Amino acid sequence: MFALVLIATMIPATVLAMPTYLLASEIGATNTYSVIIVVSVFGALPFGLYMGRVFSSTHVPDEVVEAARVDGASEFVIFLRVALPMMRSPYLTLFLLTFNGIWNDFYTPLLMLSDHMLYPLSLGIYGWFKEAAAHPDLYPMVMVGSVVSLIPVVALFLSLQKYWKSGLTTGALK
Repeated sequence: MFALVLIATMIPATVLAMPTYLLASEIGATNTYSVIIVVSVFGALPFGLYMGRVFSSTHVPDEVVEAARVDGASEFVIFLRVALPMMRSPYLTLFLLTFNGIWNDFYTPLLMLSDHMLYPLSLGIYGWFKEAAAHPDLYPMVMVGSVVSLIPVVALFLSLQKYWKSGLTTGALK
């Protein structure tokens, strides 16, 4: 199963773009935000599964899991109370990478959306940039839009930073 996940991470998203568009148009889901969200989340799933497995195999020692089993904990309790707190910082890293990839996605919305009013910020800035060649007074708006588009990613990074610091010292204390 892990080999299939690894193979799925090696398939470029552009290879699956046209079949995904054809499937979405067949069910009438193009030109909606929901198709962008579903395609982006499922597109990030193989990488998330791969990184989750790699993180869990390196961050959760087998001795800790065995000690929890000896104490009588079920597999769900071991995952919830032992492994998940140890995996907080890697999973938050994975969440931030996925969020950043979805937030900055350019190709999927360009392919799936035909209404310019539904374009996300990245496509809107690109549209302003194309028009700025004819109207140079739009360049300041393009620059301000670029800075504004960074605010959610920077805010998320700063709000999650305390968990990375605590994750670095998880195994340092007895």
